[in-house]
Amino acid sequence: MAVLVSGVSRKSAESITNRSTALGFAWDPLDLAAWPDDRWAGFLGKLFPDGQRPRSAKKWGVLRTIAKEVARFADETTFQAAFFDGKAKGSDLNGDDIKRISDKWLPFIRQTNAQYIVRNMGGESIKYDRWLNELVRYLAVSTTDLETALKAAGLSLSLFDVVVWAYCEAKVQRVAEFATHFDALLT
Repeated sequence: MAVLVSGVSRKSAESITNRSTALGFAWDPLDLAAWPDDRWAGFLGKLFPDGQRPRSAKKWGVLRTIAKEVARFADETTFQAAFFDGKAKGSDLNGDDIKRISDKWLPFIRQTNAQYIVRNMGGESIKYDRWLNELVRYLAVSTTDLETALKAAGLSLSLFDVVVWAYCEAKVQRVAEFATHFDALLT
């Protein structure tokens, strides 16, 4: 999912997710890996009857590639060993796992998407998306300083991330308006 929604608005991500699900998309990677080529082509033809843009085609191809990579593992324990150093609980995931995932060189999965994956699995992580990157710039702090301050205050990194994202999506809406919005709140 991280691959599909990277670089698109929440509304677009929701739309493509709903349309895909309605057309029977297999969100389970093992199911998706088992789809024969004709089923895959048929699904994409229904989802994009007027054809796909190159970036969209690449993203959907990557989803199938990742599903096949996941399906290579004999069982969940073997997968967890390779991707998460054997950790089975999402709450145990952390920065080490972000690095481990991004170092796997899966298409589209680098630092930011690895942060998103760890956070969505229950690990402690901030996904430095457009809003968090803008917040760091606005506050003139490093990502390390931000995370250190949040931990010192006893705040969950993942919760902070989601709250900032939700607030900015609802109230700020455009990165170009970030500083103006928060300047007005502080005056």
